[in-house]
Amino acid sequence: MIFDENQKFLGIYKSEWIIVFISFISYNIICLVSHIFSKIRFPKYNELSRPIRGEWLTRVPSTLHAGLAATIAIYLVATNNELSESPVKHRAFESITVFCISAGYFWADAIFIIFFKLEPIVPILCHHAFASFGFLTAVSEHGGEGIWFGTCLLITEVSTVFNNWEWYLQKLEVKSNLKTFVEIIYTVSWLIFRILINPYLLYKVWIHWELLLDINVYCGFFLGLNMMFLMLLNNYYFITGPFYGYIFRSSIKEEEIEKKKKGH
Repeated sequence: MIFDENQKFLGIYKSEWIIVFISFISYNIICLVSHIFSKIRFPKYNELSRPIRGEWLTRVPSTLHAGLAATIAIYLVATNNELSESPVKHRAFESITVFCISAGYFWADAIFIIFFKLEPIVPILCHHAFASFGFLTAVSEHGGEGIWFGTCLLITEVSTVFNNWEWYLQKLEVKSNLKTFVEIIYTVSWLIFRILINPYLLYKVWIHWELLLDINVYCGFFLGLNMMFLMLLNNYYFITGPFYGYIFRSSIKEEEIEKKKKGH
């Protein structure tokens, strides 16, 4: 038996491992159903290359996970006073649950990314590894600290919903006010939940610095690693992604037209 007399493995309860497993399996089921549905409902799907079809499939559970995780995270940060007042030591059942769901999701997504060779593969796999092991360390009795910070980082998933929506509209070649609206919401949500939230996170670190210095070494390592990595990644992709796309949109379109001309 891999579980001890307290029904734990690596300091994580059996019931929590079950949530991780269910999340992992659910990801695969959702991708299978999405594949069947897309082949029937969207003729454009069948014309896509294998890597793009793979990305199409991964973005379905990505959207569902992002919506669930961000909703729970926002609710907890806004309403759970104990978690907010004691961000280092307090454990919230809802946070533990969504951490387990996220770990299972990231592991399943990593396998699909490797299988379909989706780019940019290195930063995505690094993100998934750091986040999943960070969440499980926070869940484990060997760590179990800094829950508020992990919960707050999940709020960044708000922009993922609109990012995926925009991606599907682009692949389906939808040109309407809806696409423009989604692009604007995507950019604004990225700016608010992935960029402007950072000073607040750093402020929380500053005022609880002494407590953070005393937390479990593994929790401290993954918490610091995830916060720094996400801040750098979010700023980089905002500048090279949504921000660049809006500022230089006209020049980008001209470059694409020239490339198509040369292709003919």
